[in-house]
Amino acid sequence: MFRYILSRILSTIPVLFGVTIVVFLLIRLIPGDPAKSILGGDATSEAVDVLRIEMGLNEPVYVQYGTWISQLLKGDLGFSYTLHTPIIQELSPRFFNSMILTIASLLICVTLGVILGLISALKKGSVFDKVSMGVALIGASMPVFWIALMLMWLFAIKTQIFPVSGMYNMRNPGGFMDLLHHLILPAFATATVSLAVIARLTRSTVIDILRKDYVNYFHSFGLSRSKINLVHVMRNSLPPIINISGLQVGYIIGGALFSEVVFNWPGIGQALYVAVTSNDYPTIQAGILLIAITFVVVNLVVDLLNVYLSPKLQDSIKAE
Repeated sequence: MFRYILSRILSTIPVLFGVTIVVFLLIRLIPGDPAKSILGGDATSEAVDVLRIEMGLNEPVYVQYGTWISQLLKGDLGFSYTLHTPIIQELSPRFFNSMILTIASLLICVTLGVILGLISALKKGSVFDKVSMGVALIGASMPVFWIALMLMWLFAIKTQIFPVSGMYNMRNPGGFMDLLHHLILPAFATATVSLAVIARLTRSTVIDILRKDYVNYFHSFGLSRSKINLVHVMRNSLPPIINISGLQVGYIIGGALFSEVVFNWPGIGQALYVAVTSNDYPTIQAGILLIAITFVVVNLVVDLLNVYLSPKLQDSIKAE
């Protein structure tokens, strides 16, 4: 098992290396000149050329990439063109804020998705099943930014139940409860699509397991239906649910970027929005790289957790 865990960890290294190449090259496709963005439209071409030399933008692409990688290996994410501060100082608190939103969204979509999917499977064909799965299908088809705008309009502007934007009350920050009050709307907006996906997959997985012979075998022994469903059926449903939940983390992080802009949540998404509009290459690269690393690490943890929960996978690994 230790060798498998080590091999899985080592296998992420070339993946992360490939991510750095893709991110670096894609950023270069963004139209516009960072030097012109910094100096403004009235800057002379001579001033722009001098700044490009100072920023290293006149160097070949492979030289720029090598410089960037060498900085990353030293823990240096670079220097922001527009904010004129080390990027790590700017993105560290924002990354933490984004993780708060991501974790809250993940908890919502996994908890509600599994509950809705389980009840729908156990009540297959009922009104609850048809309505919940119909709503889930509609929810999975909606863009996150539209859901965020609708939630803001209904619960923040019309009814004023929740705040419109921000992470805390600027006049009188109230600690954890204030944070939770500001977190609910962006978290639900971010979680909606993934919640629908997890609910539908949970339903199909539980229905498939309920048809297995061993479920009838447990019934013949007189075990209560609730014990069979909660202990045996749900336990065997966990690996695919955990797997799809891990894959949804990437979508949740992507959705969180839109929610952060709509709700003015001070996370990486908001920082990336500002960086893209100002052609701040280093900040864009660092932000996307942090998101990619988070996605890779989460999927690594999900794979290892699936092995831990599946005796069959453990036996196959030991047999290798």
